[in-house]
Amino acid sequence: MSRAASFPAGFLWGVGTSAHQYDGNNAASDYWELENSGIPLFAERSGDAIDSYRRWPDDIRLAADLGLNAYRLSIEWARLEPVRGHYSFAERERYRDMIRCCRENGLEPLIVLQHITHPSWFSRAGGWAAPDSGRAFTEYVRFLTPILEDVRYVATMNEPNILSTLGGVGRLIRSNDPAGEYAAISAQHPTQRGLLGAATAAIPDERIVEGLTRAHTAARSVLREETDAQVGWTVSIQPVTAQPGFEDEAAVITRHWVDPFLEVSRGDDWVGVQTYTSWMVGPQGAEPRGSRRTQLGWAFQPDAVGDALRQAGKVVGEVPLLVTENGVATADDTERVEYLDGATTAIAHAVGDGLNVLGYFHWTFMDNFEWVSGFEVSFGLVSVDRETFTRTPKRSALWLEQFARAHHSATRE
Repeated sequence: MSRAASFPAGFLWGVGTSAHQYDGNNAASDYWELENSGIPLFAERSGDAIDSYRRWPDDIRLAADLGLNAYRLSIEWARLEPVRGHYSFAERERYRDMIRCCRENGLEPLIVLQHITHPSWFSRAGGWAAPDSGRAFTEYVRFLTPILEDVRYVATMNEPNILSTLGGVGRLIRSNDPAGEYAAISAQHPTQRGLLGAATAAIPDERIVEGLTRAHTAARSVLREETDAQVGWTVSIQPVTAQPGFEDEAAVITRHWVDPFLEVSRGDDWVGVQTYTSWMVGPQGAEPRGSRRTQLGWAFQPDAVGDALRQAGKVVGEVPLLVTENGVATADDTERVEYLDGATTAIAHAVGDGLNVLGYFHWTFMDNFEWVSGFEVSFGLVSVDRETFTRTPKRSALWLEQFARAHHSATRE
């Protein structure tokens, strides 16, 4: 049996995108406000990003042309509700058109309702720690249900465990002096490293965790009542192992960063697993395993996704799994091909071990705006010219195309 044939019939082969990172000019969002505030946090502004706000039909068709059968896109809350309680019907129709375009091109859409960014008004009001956060999110979700009626997979949120550490973002947004506030946060956490450096908490904020959980479960109920969607959310899982004598420290990391969010997923229809690397806990805390590094300083660990799937499966039981993000930050596309080969092998082994894995979404489809790192970090299967926005598939895109097409052929035989 070929490796492709070890995946079940109907397995989803897709790519991941994100509205803020792809569309550009997301001017009503909290991150746009931060990018333009003058604080020394972002390497550059998102600006036009990769102009997918205008080019999305071509992007979707390109994914289909590359032999894929699924496409992950996020709906930008800040565009739908730029002012509290004032919704854009035109933006909702644009997303309806995107979903329809996926269908017309043979792509199963996976829709994410919130991906890192929020409307500025939401963060300014206290974000997920505010008592009203769940109601605000549920009202937004209810506004979206008319375009989600026949969508199969809907994620309420992307990486709530990462969101739960970003309380510093709201603190910066609410400040009258963002630069001074950022300096104060940096002074409080001089050694902190993470998605947003000093704006990222070392462990999840329990108030935010509670707010996210309430919002997710309420939104899940609305979606189940008003659509036929299968509902879940996506969890960042970067497996942690321990040097001898540091098992307790490793367990604490898993207990704070991963388990609470997977436990919530026991009530979902599926859970997304998002994995890039793995870590070793020892006397210096959590450090990359091995000596090989990516552009972000993470360990080059393509097999980590298999460990992450097994970790999730132990917690969620029979709930199906989707690999909703997986990839590598590298300017060397031969490394990306090597990573893809290792990751798909690891997933095939997990499936062979009996895990119910429904699909794989590579992060990301195209090189894009990678948050604090700007445009210099490359996760994409497709390169994008920064001035003309011309898209050029890389060798890794062609590798995944061949692999996906081989899988489709194998499952039909």
